[in-house]
Amino acid sequence: MPRHTTLTLEDIARQANPVLRGWLAYFTVFYPSVVIPLCRRVDRILMHWARNKYKRLKCSNRRAYKWLQRVRESAPKLFAHWALRY
Repeated sequence: MPRHTTLTLEDIARQANPVLRGWLAYFTVFYPSVVIPLCRRVDRILMHWARNKYKRLKCSNRRAYKWLQRVRESAPKLFAHWALRY
């Protein structure tokens, strides 16, 4: 995903959500302790994607994190794992 900088965030969500829903359905039942690290890992991948796509985020993890938080607040149902409130 981090190399697909020509895609929009909605395109990535459309591709990733079926996989995320499957992982969450499995892990919330059988390994609930793994769910939070899994969600954080997906967020780190999204931050890495944003840092590659947008020049203003390139040099700063903090800016990328704040950008992701703003996106998460404005579109909380964009990614399946954002509904969990971890």
